This record gives sequence, structure tokens and C-alpha cells, in this order.
Amino acid sequence: MRKSWTSEEDEDLIEIMKQFKDKSPIWVNISKQLASERSGKQCRERWINHIDPSIDKTPWTSTELELIESKQFLYGNKWIYIASLLPGRTEMSVKNLWFSKHRRQRRKRSDPIFTPLELKDEDVDYLENYLDLGLDSDLGIHQ
Repeated sequence: MRKSWTSEEDEDLIEIMKQFKDKSPIWVNISKQLASERSGKQCRERWINHIDPSIDKTPWTSTELELIESKQFLYGNKWIYIASLLPGRTEMSVKNLWFSKHRRQRRKRSDPIFTPLELKDEDVDYLENYLDLGLDSDLGIHQ
């Protein structure tokens, strides 16, 4: 079933989840308790990313943004780990923030698809020598 969640479905899911206070839910069983035909995976994703009351939906702080920047630089796209450093923030919200921020930055710069390399003089000399040696076939250059 691929349609938007209704407020009634959200309310039903919240009521069902109240039974699981400290226990780990079995999502397939939860989906069967809903009146709609949602899958266990859909219920899990909806709860974890949208309606769990422990989710922090306040605007991002500059401290959080700096932490995401530094940890992404150190650990790459380990979103679960980075989100664990930010109580109340979900893996998906951290990942979405990162990619939307970088997409906006690319659009601002309006980088073309191909940007020429900034070559140093020694790089140019090396490439010219490489081509002069007849090794250009290795580069896929046909004259």
C-alpha cells in the first residue's frame, strides 16, 4: 500500500505503541492490529522517523550542524552513529539534512556537470611528456 498516512492511522499506531513502553515491538503484529493494510516495515518507518514522541523536531542548532559536519568528515556516511550523538534526532533526519544542505550549496555555486581541473605546471609537464611518449592510448585519447 503506497499512500500517505492519515491522522487516524497515526493515532491508531500511537495507541498500539503505548502497549510496548519498554519492550521491542514486533512490527508485523503491530501492522495486523491497524485497520489499514500497512506492512510492518511501513509501521516501523513511520514510528521511528515521524511519530515517536522522543523525536526532536525543533529547528537544527548551529552546534548540531557543526557536529554533523565534523563527524561526517571523520566517519563518512555513518548516519546511525552520527545520529546517536544527537539525542532525539533520527538517522533519516540527519542524512536528509546533510544531503539537502550540500545540494543547496552545489546549486548556489551552479557548478556545471564538468569542471576543468586546476593543473599545476608540473602536472601539465607530466601529461605532455606522457602524451609525447605515445602512451596516449592508455588514456583513451585517439588522435
